[in-house]
Amino acid sequence: MDYLKKAFLAKKLLYQSKNRGCKETGLILGKFAEQFLANMDIDSLTDFALILNQNDIDIYDWITNKTIPPVHLNSKVMLQILNFDINRL
Repeated sequence: MDYLKKAFLAKKLLYQSKNRGCKETGLILGKFAEQFLANMDIDSLTDFALILNQNDIDIYDWITNKTIPPVHLNSKVMLQILNFDINRL
């Protein structure tokens, strides 16, 4: 994937991270994306896109450790999200 396609995908994911149906999820994922998107490779961007396609309530429950993410979403990016310090927001 060339640089422009990667940059477009990263910009799209940043927008999707910040503009969620659930305000809390958007705040957390938006801050995460601002901090980590620039350094992600294409595989990580793809993993992040898969996570963003999930239901906001499910994502929020995973982030707050109410439930465990499904196995098919296990990735380096999911681990980064789960370890992201939401108390700094």
